[in-house]
Amino acid sequence: MFRRDERRSACVCDSSGNPLRIHDDLQANNTIKLYPNPAFDKLYVELENNSKTEQVALYNSVGMRINTSVIIRNNKATVDLTDLPPGIYSVVCIQKKNSVSKVFRKL
Repeated sequence: MFRRDERRSACVCDSSGNPLRIHDDLQANNTIKLYPNPAFDKLYVELENNSKTEQVALYNSVGMRINTSVIIRNNKATVDLTDLPPGIYSVVCIQKKNSVSKVFRKL
């Protein structure tokens, strides 16, 4: 579950609606990299070397989760954007007790 949080740009919640810990944007810059940004048909997500990311999720600008193909291999994820309309999206890397999110633009 994803929701907006007044103190942060995004908040990922467990199934009960309780927020999981979110890294601040400055920390996110050090733990995940998105490229190219803006993107057209594929987005590459590079995760921190010791990251134990269980899932990479994609959300649109109103917080709805987008079902799209995400392949994670060797701390790198490839997100298929071909079926998405142009707009602003968030990539959320979900771990056991925290999550990191970053925003990108789809052309």
